[in-house]
Amino acid sequence: MESPITIHPDISESERPWVELQPEFEQLGYRFRPRFRQGWKPSWDEDGPAGRFCGAEDAVMLDYRSVIDAFRLRDKARVVIKMLPANHEGGQNELQITRYLGNPAGGGHTATVPLLDTLVLPSRPDLIFMVLPELVRWNTRRFARVDEALNFVRQLLHGLLFMHENSVAHGDIGAGNIMMDGLHYFEDEPHPAQLSKRLDFTAPTRLRHYTPLFPKYYFIDFGRAVYNPPGYRLFVAPEYGQDWSVPEIADANVEKVDPFKVDLWSMGRFLSLYLVNSYIGLDMLLPIVQGFMQVDPNARMTASDAVDLFESILSRLSDIELSSELLRNDSYSVSSVLFEERYGEVLRAVDNMT
Repeated sequence: MESPITIHPDISESERPWVELQPEFEQLGYRFRPRFRQGWKPSWDEDGPAGRFCGAEDAVMLDYRSVIDAFRLRDKARVVIKMLPANHEGGQNELQITRYLGNPAGGGHTATVPLLDTLVLPSRPDLIFMVLPELVRWNTRRFARVDEALNFVRQLLHGLLFMHENSVAHGDIGAGNIMMDGLHYFEDEPHPAQLSKRLDFTAPTRLRHYTPLFPKYYFIDFGRAVYNPPGYRLFVAPEYGQDWSVPEIADANVEKVDPFKVDLWSMGRFLSLYLVNSYIGLDMLLPIVQGFMQVDPNARMTASDAVDLFESILSRLSDIELSSELLRNDSYSVSSVLFEERYGEVLRAVDNMT
């Protein structure tokens, strides 16, 4: 008889499944941080309960219950492992689309996250685990030059075109689902859950700020993505993702929406919020934003037309313009705009009642 698993009470309920499965992942070649290994004891035990708040590495919890960071033992590569339900249509759909778009061996596009491996554990046949590269948020470092920002936009537009040409609508384009391959841009290897700290938590680390950065960017999270078979026009029930501004989703009279048209609006919205309005000097992107953000879905610029327009705009910029400094627009707050978008009408209604 196998001895029961002893898990420290500091492990949360959302972390517990990972600790229970840790030995199986280790056998498959993936190592978790000490906190998520069986037999772990907090490094702050001698200091009492207050010790966990004094900067201990093993006090750092998971950000998301379905995702954990790990090291691949054969090459020390840093990866993340995402848990999906095997017997649920949504889980199978996300796996299949991620594999279809992002399998390096299959020629996946560089702007969709590569799928490194798929794991099924004997003890949990009800779950599937995707192994993906560890990435950082696209805005971990602000854009310092015009060409850095335009390199970012170029990759996004080509990635959007790739998805649409391959009959996939992402379904949830927004700031939370765009990442960059940026670990190697840190002066010291950062901790996966706290990028401001070194991997061993002994000191702070930071990004290199003084040279132009042109990383690879990726769309991630295909949990809301849909595949549209060639020759078939697919419409889906309206559903909010990160973007609450899509006109046809906000319209209570609309029962079905074109997910590809939703992608176009959300891409324009993202470019408007985080580039054109957040920086001074990116007005050349306005025609693309305006083309995407047409209230009538059928009037929106296609991804192909947006790529062509972008390349035309880029070709007219001089080397001096491209290498010029890019300044933040300090008078613009994305968070304020998004808060007003979601809650402004409700708050005004409450004010009118009081």
